[in-house]
Amino acid sequence: MVSAVEPVPVRVSDRSDDLISEPSSFVFRSLSKEIYNTVHNNQETVEEEYFCPNLDTDLHHEMAALKKALKQISEKLECLSQGGSTPSRGRPISRFQETSINFDALVDRIVKKDDQYASYQLQQKLECRNNQELVEIMDSIQRCSLELMVNRFGNFLIQKCFEVLENSLIEGLIITIARNIVQVSTDAFGCHVVQKALEMIQEGHKKFLVEYLLEHLESTLLDSSAEHVWKRVLEIKWAIHPEMEEAITAKLSSTLQSRWLQVATTPRGSLIVQNILTNLPPTIQKTCLEELERDIPTLLTDRSGNWVIQFILQHFETSEIHQTIFQTILDNSQLYSTQMYSSKVIQKCLKAERFKSTFIDPYIDAICSTKPSKRRKPGAKPVVIELAVDIYGSGIIRKILVEGSVDEKSRVNGLLQEHMETVCTTKWGSKCAAVL
Repeated sequence: MVSAVEPVPVRVSDRSDDLISEPSSFVFRSLSKEIYNTVHNNQETVEEEYFCPNLDTDLHHEMAALKKALKQISEKLECLSQGGSTPSRGRPISRFQETSINFDALVDRIVKKDDQYASYQLQQKLECRNNQELVEIMDSIQRCSLELMVNRFGNFLIQKCFEVLENSLIEGLIITIARNIVQVSTDAFGCHVVQKALEMIQEGHKKFLVEYLLEHLESTLLDSSAEHVWKRVLEIKWAIHPEMEEAITAKLSSTLQSRWLQVATTPRGSLIVQNILTNLPPTIQKTCLEELERDIPTLLTDRSGNWVIQFILQHFETSEIHQTIFQTILDNSQLYSTQMYSSKVIQKCLKAERFKSTFIDPYIDAICSTKPSKRRKPGAKPVVIELAVDIYGSGIIRKILVEGSVDEKSRVNGLLQEHMETVCTTKWGSKCAAVL
């Protein structure tokens, strides 16, 4: 008599096509291994050694769903152990689904690990209306407020505080900025925090920050990051404290006296000068323009200074400095027309119809003249020919031929036709000839 043999489950290596008598045992052992790995924080991938192709399709789907649920539970447990919660399918978990959160741990993750999600999670929590929870969050933030301000993702959290919280909750942050005004204002991330603060806080707090900033004017005014802070300061409209406008004007005047030209010829300083000429009273504008007028040639040929000249021509229509600029160019039209930066100023002037009588007509006369002068020998070719064969001058000639009036086009066209052989000898002259 043959004894009955209990059916033995088939492993993957057996690859048997026979039906399995106890498929549930495979599910149990497979899930048991995953649970063991989850509980013991095993980093190795769970082996699919109990998978069998002969299992019923519904059972496979059930196993897949259970494994997915275990994976989500594992992720949540891991994140909760670090003080937060994990997103479900790429979306943040609602604050109503979260359990107790360790705000100190989230702040530490931002500061020490540049954790973007921790910053985002705290920003979401700031929008709640639970005052007790907001106080707890702000206590955690205040503990590392300076580090957060200069952090890649922490600065967004501080900006969110200024956007959504009441003044009583952000006073500590304002004091931190004031005590570290130079460090925060000159930092690539911190400068955005100061700008947001100056935009959102009440005017009394703005006055408090600006007073600290004025004490460090020289060390921050020309800084690549702090210049954006100063731009925001100059744009403030003081309603409750109008005396601040006078204080800012006086401080800038005393600090930049006899240094306006030096500041205007630096990349950062040229923007500061433009902001000052836009936002501050006429008294300081007059002082600035008078100093700049003394050395127009330097500004015309400078990489940063030419932008100040263009700004003055565009925004100060009745300024006496216009005539000085125009006369400087007309006295040596060939030099300034063939220089990289001053040629941009000339093209800017040619676009403005209001300069037709004061600059455009005299300029066309100067470059088309065939009469001898101090700078031109008898028999020399007109300046317009020298401009046509130059890399920068040719741009001016093409602009006249395309956008000029009928009279301007005909005068320039006639001279170019007379000297076509000379014009076509260079790449830039050929471009001018192609426009004819």
